[in-house]
Amino acid sequence: MTKLIYFIRHAEAEHNVAYNLYGESAYESPQFRDADITLNGISQAKTAAIGLDFIPFEVVFTSPLVRTLHTSSILFKQHCIPIIAREDIRERYDRHPVNNRQDITQLKELYPFDFSEIISDTDMLYNTPDDVQIRAKAFIKYVLARSEKYIAIVSHETFLREVLAQFRIPDYNLKNCEYKCVEVY
Repeated sequence: MTKLIYFIRHAEAEHNVAYNLYGESAYESPQFRDADITLNGISQAKTAAIGLDFIPFEVVFTSPLVRTLHTSSILFKQHCIPIIAREDIRERYDRHPVNNRQDITQLKELYPFDFSEIISDTDMLYNTPDDVQIRAKAFIKYVLARSEKYIAIVSHETFLREVLAQFRIPDYNLKNCEYKCVEVY
């Protein structure tokens, strides 16, 4: 069965703006822990949603970081489909506070998504050993085994670059709220 998988990077977030101003040190700031999207990011998501509104998505997978959850809530506002949060499609598990998520109980209050595939309320992955390539391969295997034909994945630059590499689309860096459709046979 042919699948159309849309890989979508989150909209511009507060830490993206800070990075452009201050460089890598912005990611070290606790101020940007699990950063939300900016007003420009909201605008980006609303614009991107127009291009996605007529695609008959059956499921959306999103990272459980606020910037992806907020982006997903805007992109798929007009769709009545499951939006499933998954830990394995997060950005790197590293020392940067920007990649440390909030507790799931807090996120459930803000976003009416399916968080049932996330085991721990608190972030158990932050600052642990990580291999993005292994996560990307496993996630693609998971998605390809599912029955849905139209799938959206809202994630982060590093993870999406690695997933696209698995489809022989190397070194492709999605801009904020940019999406790339991959047809899989």
